[in-house]
Amino acid sequence: MAWDRVAGGEVALKKRLQGRLPLDSDDFLRLGSADDAPRVHVGAYVDQQPLIDAVVNETWIDTLGMKRDNAMLVRTGGTAPDRVQDRLTDVLGKDAAVTPVDKASRIGLDPNTAQVAVVTGTVADAVGVFRYTVIGGGRIAPEPAWVSSHISTEAVPILGSMTCNTLMFPQLKAALQEIVDRGLASEIHPDEYAGCYYPRFIAGSTTLSNHSFGLAFDINVPGNGRGTVGAINRDVVQIFKDWGFDWGGDWSYTDPMHFEMAQIVTPGGAAARSD
Repeated sequence: MAWDRVAGGEVALKKRLQGRLPLDSDDFLRLGSADDAPRVHVGAYVDQQPLIDAVVNETWIDTLGMKRDNAMLVRTGGTAPDRVQDRLTDVLGKDAAVTPVDKASRIGLDPNTAQVAVVTGTVADAVGVFRYTVIGGGRIAPEPAWVSSHISTEAVPILGSMTCNTLMFPQLKAALQEIVDRGLASEIHPDEYAGCYYPRFIAGSTTLSNHSFGLAFDINVPGNGRGTVGAINRDVVQIFKDWGFDWGGDWSYTDPMHFEMAQIVTPGGAAARSD
């Protein structure tokens, strides 16, 4: 039944995504934040392979900027995937990436595997269609054209030079300037800044980190490690939140040094932020 819905042009999503995506009242998912962004109807929630979150039919290939016929999913049944892997490599050639998905879900994708990500939600305009290649060690190489059009280096208050997503800079600068104006600049330590744009997976996973999009940054690293309440000033935290950033200290497994853009906020738009 689910695959009949996919054949009809709808999307089948992984069950764990149910209730976590910004669907409208008719269960349509907008693939981007622009008013004219394409929308796809969610037809089913099903069990998927570990690396697959969504399945659509081939009519969506051009809309999503995907490459036709660039992958094949093989079910090995009761045969161990590694026994099939060598045979597929012989048939397809050594240039083809043959990745057992059970292995990849635990320790990462094979190097040179080409991937594409389509971001949804309020920050979709900052990312667009994100194509990248796995290069091993938990790192990825985004398409150079994407980097050229989305990543830049600018001077910001307190921290100096930062390399981030271009669309994030207006609200990031506004947040840091407000921190200065409120006499809190000393609460952020420039020598303890750990970067913004860093294309990689989240540690121990094959999920893209928001650092890959240049939408996250880490500050005051000492004293704000994973799993701690963090020592960062809470007024600073609130200012960043007011300017559209989520704080890792609110996560179930905390990361209090980490901030990431959760919504686009335009400086000067009074209705866009809360005081």
